[in-house]
Amino acid sequence: MKQRKIEDIDTIIIHCSASEFGTAALIRDWHVDGNGWEDIGYHYIVRNCYPLHENYYFNKPIPKYDGQVEHGRTLESVGAHCRQYNQKSIGICLIGNNTFTGSQIEALIKLIRQIKHNIPTIKHIKGHCEYTSSKTCPNLDMNYIRKMA
Repeated sequence: MKQRKIEDIDTIIIHCSASEFGTAALIRDWHVDGNGWEDIGYHYIVRNCYPLHENYYFNKPIPKYDGQVEHGRTLESVGAHCRQYNQKSIGICLIGNNTFTGSQIEALIKLIRQIKHNIPTIKHIKGHCEYTSSKTCPNLDMNYIRKMA
């Protein structure tokens, strides 16, 4: 896996999973088994209360997972989440498609603040859709997220 220096990172790119359920382990399986990648593409995953398809399908949420932050790739590892921008960015994925919980948004903002505090070279917070017109991801008001972070 390609490595980098933390001080070279200047951007946080926010994504959504485009699924109403998921965990870092599940996304890792999708990326490794489905895409043939070395690892999960994101550095962080912000969960909702539906870890598995069955939880979502049968409306059996597990509230303790809502807003939980899981680690994906290490920050020193170049991500695989936004073609041509991975070298200098951190990828954060919210589990969900068009709807996110208040706990997820709070956890996202807290995580961004923590990253900005620990990596002073962060200058940009963007949504995946701001890099490609073929995506609406993360389906969030990015101006609000930037203002709050």
